[in-house]
Amino acid sequence: MGSSDRFDYTAIGDTVNLAARLEGANKAFGTRCLVSETAWAMASADVLGREVGRIGVAGRAAPIRVFEPIALRAAATAEQISFAAKWGEAMAALQRGDREATRAMLVECAVLRPTDALTKLWLEKLADPAFDGTFRLDHK
Repeated sequence: MGSSDRFDYTAIGDTVNLAARLEGANKAFGTRCLVSETAWAMASADVLGREVGRIGVAGRAAPIRVFEPIALRAAATAEQISFAAKWGEAMAALQRGDREATRAMLVECAVLRPTDALTKLWLEKLADPAFDGTFRLDHK
């Protein structure tokens, strides 16, 4: 944007805003990289990962599904594959509305990765009967 005297290579728009929100959301989830459902659809064949869940972000009316890449599929370890599979089972149980099965599988994820902040957060949120499965983030 700008003129021939002054030019700025600033990226603007909804996609850039969402990327900034996801970058900031890493703090809340204890993750290092988050991607939108759109980006995940393009990368998931080559990248092993897990669904973080639905998040409501400022500037968006509806929650979006967010994913965390774990490793390139070709280089993933047995532990990473096992963890991602168990996590996927937990998210499938959640989508079926089975909170107890979700909780049990997340406990197994916690055994596989005892220091995983996202697993701890999910277990904490599932203990609250009012939690509807959507994380709400009001800030970057």
